[in-house]
Amino acid sequence: MKKKQLSDNELLDMIDECKQADLDIDYIFKLQFADNAATLVTDRSGMYYNQKRANQLLANQLI
Repeated sequence: MKKKQLSDNELLDMIDECKQADLDIDYIFKLQFADNAATLVTDRSGMYYNQKRANQLLANQLI
């Protein structure tokens, strides 16, 4: 099973929801990685991409 790469709009929505809930976006990805390990997701490339891209989008918002 493979996790899909999210679009920038999907990631921005996730970032906004995290901000509203006062959650760190990296915390959400840690939970997703733990869930993937528990459910035997073998291809995590989409997750790594999503985490990296979300942090890039956050950095761009701060500029």
